[in-house]
Amino acid sequence: MTAPEKTSGLSRRGMSLVLVATVFAAASGYVIMLLAGRRLGAAGYAEFTVFWALFFTLVGITNGTMQESTRAVSVARAARTAGPGGRAGAAPTGMRPIRVAVGIGAGLAVVSAATAPLWGQWVLPGNELVAAGLLGLAVWSVTVQATLWGLASGTARWPLYAAGIVVDAALRLVVVAVALALGHGLIGFVVATVAGAAGWLLLLTSPGGRAAAAERVDEDTRAYLGRAGHAMLASAATSVLIVGFPVLLAATSPGDLDDTAGSLLFSVTITRAPLLVPLTAFQSAVIVYFVQRSGTGLRALRVPLFAVAAVGAIGAGLAWLLGPPVVRWVGEGFDVSGAVLAALTAGAALTAMLLVTGSAAVAADRHRAYAVGWWAATAIAAAVLAAPADMTVRVCTALVVGPLIGVGVHLFLLVRGAPKPGSGARRY
Repeated sequence: MTAPEKTSGLSRRGMSLVLVATVFAAASGYVIMLLAGRRLGAAGYAEFTVFWALFFTLVGITNGTMQESTRAVSVARAARTAGPGGRAGAAPTGMRPIRVAVGIGAGLAVVSAATAPLWGQWVLPGNELVAAGLLGLAVWSVTVQATLWGLASGTARWPLYAAGIVVDAALRLVVVAVALALGHGLIGFVVATVAGAAGWLLLLTSPGGRAAAAERVDEDTRAYLGRAGHAMLASAATSVLIVGFPVLLAATSPGDLDDTAGSLLFSVTITRAPLLVPLTAFQSAVIVYFVQRSGTGLRALRVPLFAVAAVGAIGAGLAWLLGPPVVRWVGEGFDVSGAVLAALTAGAALTAMLLVTGSAAVAADRHRAYAVGWWAATAIAAAVLAAPADMTVRVCTALVVGPLIGVGVHLFLLVRGAPKPGSGARRY
């Protein structure tokens, strides 16, 4: 009997590696944000963070290809061990996801370039061609990278997956260090933002990286593209509100972003970190939590939602008391009141709740409900930002009301889709 192949299950060692890599990536991101604030000042930071947000929104969308490549290769490898009599089945003879990713990335790059006249006025004004060129190249590269990461995780190559996360973040840090040493300002940070997208080229120098890239799946290209497209749309719903918020603010604010915008955007970043970074990193574990409690219906939401609310309440109090001097320490032009920081922390807690209710929707196989809730939150936030009011009021209100409505939409759709008692169907 042929020894069974590894599955995509996350072992304790694999979880440790991914956790360490995720912590390093998150920490490096905040180091770059801090350096950008101190080097560029509040107004320059606002301009930089809009580009950063747009790039990572695109990264979030391409995570749909990572999810689908993970699923497809996991299914293919499981089929090899499920042959008659427990013997390994035939190796997949279908398409190679990495090749399809090259095409998907090229398509996204074309869309990015074609739409540049629409968003260029908000992203790096005065350097629109630089923004369009870097984003076009980076979105192609990061699509291939996301797919390679998906193939690594779907084949239980956790050291390779963790290495990819570390390399991506390390490349960004190295370019920032070089830019600072050479005296570069905004453009140096912009180039550093997209530098990590080339990390997959380094992974391909290893045998494990080449083996992952060579993986095939048991489905044709059309079916794979359909599933990947749905996954990318769902990922877009989450990415626009979580990492794309600075772009929404720039698009709904007339004129250039000033010190107030820079201070607010930095504050949004630091108030979201304690809840959203760990929740995003372990969203798969949250989904498993709900899958394992599918028989309890919406009661499974009580503990995680209460935990998030408690952490948010404590965090809001600490932000009110301790936050203002931390923000002022960043550099010239940075200044936010304790009340605003408390409101932003409350908004972060509500966004974390939206992640929790969204995970419950995914666990219940309610992907449409998941996307509708996130898009509702994003649409409301954008509408609030477009209102004729003070920027601070608009930002705080958008980040509280948008996620709150999104949570309500998720709960409504989950209750509406719940089967009647005694039907024997899933209680969502």
